[in-house]
Amino acid sequence: MRYPRPAMKVTSAQADRFFAAWFPLLEFVNGARHIVKRAADERSTFTTQEALPIRNALWADAKLLDAFLDANPAGLPSDQLATVATWKRRVSGQFLVYKHYKKHSIFMHDSEVYAVLGLRSDLEEILPMAPPVLVETVLLPFEGVIVTDGLLAAHSIFFGPGVRRNLKAEYDRAVERGAVRTSLLEDGSTAPRVDAATTNRKVLSAFRSHLKARRLASSTVEQDMAEVAVLAQGLSPRSLLELSARDLETMLVASRRAFGSANRTAAAVKRFLAFMRETGRVAPGVAAEAVERFARVRARSLMVDCSGRVLGPASNRTLVPAAPPSRAQVPDARHAPSDRVSVQLARSEARGPTPSGPGERARALMAVIP
Repeated sequence: MRYPRPAMKVTSAQADRFFAAWFPLLEFVNGARHIVKRAADERSTFTTQEALPIRNALWADAKLLDAFLDANPAGLPSDQLATVATWKRRVSGQFLVYKHYKKHSIFMHDSEVYAVLGLRSDLEEILPMAPPVLVETVLLPFEGVIVTDGLLAAHSIFFGPGVRRNLKAEYDRAVERGAVRTSLLEDGSTAPRVDAATTNRKVLSAFRSHLKARRLASSTVEQDMAEVAVLAQGLSPRSLLELSARDLETMLVASRRAFGSANRTAAAVKRFLAFMRETGRVAPGVAAEAVERFARVRARSLMVDCSGRVLGPASNRTLVPAAPPSRAQVPDARHAPSDRVSVQLARSEARGPTPSGPGERARALMAVIP
């Protein structure tokens, strides 16, 4: 059994209320500017060709909207007048219609992403071609959602696969940040914030796709995913999009503390940082600082005793003294090759078994992250 698809438009009652204000507004502007010649008693609606120049004149002069609100020639109730007043918060210009979803269509304009509804018809039915498509229109706030003013001019431009990939990446980043705007009456500070767990799931999913696209071994992909998942847990309640250079430093030091080496973590973090930078998920300045601190941490010589504890950087050895182990605990590394092997075994046994799988390694790493 097939069920009806959710409409990508406002309800019929909402559309009636919109046009009950919109058509009188066009009549008022035309009467003031005499753009379209009409008989004095003519009250038929305007055609699209007639409405376009009237609409352009309306939005070009803010005084016309104020004059309409003061005169209220259609006798609109106060709540509808208040709705018309919010049209001062309109957004106009050229938009890229990225995609039609079940509940709305996605418009992109000046790095902003908008969820837009149709009025009488779905926008998918109105536009002459499949997205992405470039249109000129005006977005208006209306009863808690975003609509167009009913007038759209589409441009017949073909967008290649590169542009389509960029549009998808921009939309995905907006979803991750919770930055898809569903109202024009709120700014970024009042927009609902997406929870960190949801953001992290989306970022990690994109990171997995990025790693697979590089044709890395599946074992490497899983190891990187496990390392970055631990990083995400350590950031709570922040998300991976709020990653700082200090967070990466903490992660690498914790890896040294847990395993005596940060090589695997360093490789995963390096690939993750490249992914964040290449996809625009982290600001260039933050990425540059992270790379600098990342290199500094990797080059730092940390003192690790035979129990696996980090005693401090080489420059601080006098501040964090450690009792030298006896020859019975750790054989001298200058002895025969077999003795050098014993040194490694003694240290390995003191630290305990090295976690083998990504899950075990992640649990061990979480246990030492501050």
